[in-house]
Amino acid sequence: MLEWGWLENRHIIKAILNKALSHWVKGETDEALELFRKILSTNPGDNPGVRFYILAIKQGMSYREFEKHYSKGGTNSSW
Repeated sequence: MLEWGWLENRHIIKAILNKALSHWVKGETDEALELFRKILSTNPGDNPGVRFYILAIKQGMSYREFEKHYSKGGTNSSW
């Protein structure tokens, strides 16, 4: 289990997160969801915030739509 609380694990978790985001950008949502869910299962507190990515994919959002809507400068910067 790769827990976020261990600093030694964070670079690995971030690499997996980046791979999941890469899949999502390419439209490979099944692959992205699989990795996001694995990250969430090992980090129930969801420090990386993958639950928002999972929800966006389940709602049919593309990565570009998600970033446009929820990144800083978007319509909702509360995330």
